[in-house]
Amino acid sequence: MSKFLLNINGIKLKILLTNNTFNMVIKKMLSLSSDVRSYMINSIKSDRDKCQLLMTCKKISDCNFYFTKNINTCFIINLRWFDRFMNVSINENNTTLPSNISHLTICSDFNKPVHDYIPLSVTHLRLYCDIKLINKQLPSSIKYLHIDHTPDEYILKYLPSEVVELSFDSFYLGTPLPILYNELKKGNFPSSDKRIIFKRTTFSCNEKDIIKSIPKVEVCFENY
Repeated sequence: MSKFLLNINGIKLKILLTNNTFNMVIKKMLSLSSDVRSYMINSIKSDRDKCQLLMTCKKISDCNFYFTKNINTCFIINLRWFDRFMNVSINENNTTLPSNISHLTICSDFNKPVHDYIPLSVTHLRLYCDIKLINKQLPSSIKYLHIDHTPDEYILKYLPSEVVELSFDSFYLGTPLPILYNELKKGNFPSSDKRIIFKRTTFSCNEKDIIKSIPKVEVCFENY
């Protein structure tokens, strides 16, 4: 018995197939154009299920498909579909990247200059490493940036020029708040930024009032 979870135009379908029926489906898929096969394969929600389907027949993978769930490159580095992974994490010992990534997470044990490991294809970046590893402005291709630190003068001067959403894991905001506010008022902040998200367990009313006074930017609070 084979099981697949498809998500087509927002409609979730769980499909259970017997072996005979499954073989018929594979044959039918092989008779379809590569564009149609691409659409069907990319509609499978689970990357694991997608991979299982692709492994049933070499020819079925002769189309454009991608894996979109985050995974560390150490688990996929030797796979023949390595360049089909779009959302990956890297750490100190695994820095080789797929050629088509759009989402990149840099783990806490990473210890190299960050800028050297961010392809221009990346639009979503999550940083959990030492912030001092950023030594120049982050690529303008990055639209969504998450930083596992409180905002300070160091990181603010290296923000991507076209970022539209920033989020911070802010365990302590008291000291950095005036810095963030002043940088915004002085214009030393990407004009493209539309949204700032602060993530923490609790926020004081005073902190919320200060943050909400930041001009021209939507400010959100998300609790863990």
